[in-house]
Amino acid sequence: MAHIAMRREDERGELLAEFESSGIDPRIVASAPSTSCCLRFIDPDGDTIINQLQLPVLISELMQLREVTHQLDLRNQIERVVAFLRDSDDVHVYVRFVGD
Repeated sequence: MAHIAMRREDERGELLAEFESSGIDPRIVASAPSTSCCLRFIDPDGDTIINQLQLPVLISELMQLREVTHQLDLRNQIERVVAFLRDSDDVHVYVRFVGD
């Protein structure tokens, strides 16, 4: 199964931090409700950049997804993703999702 890489970058696109080497499970994105403002638009086949205005929305959507997810492995990974995203809250910092 393919994964989606997730990395923290500065305004020039320089790598600041990378999420786990295996990336995030695409089932997380596939589980996004159709009403999602950010999560459903993460492209598993391309790049998606999340800015500081979108970051709290994405975190909220992931926390809501965590509450309704019954698969323990996905719940655990969602928690780790949220922790990474929360650490990305800084001026001129972006989160890039890199699909296949």
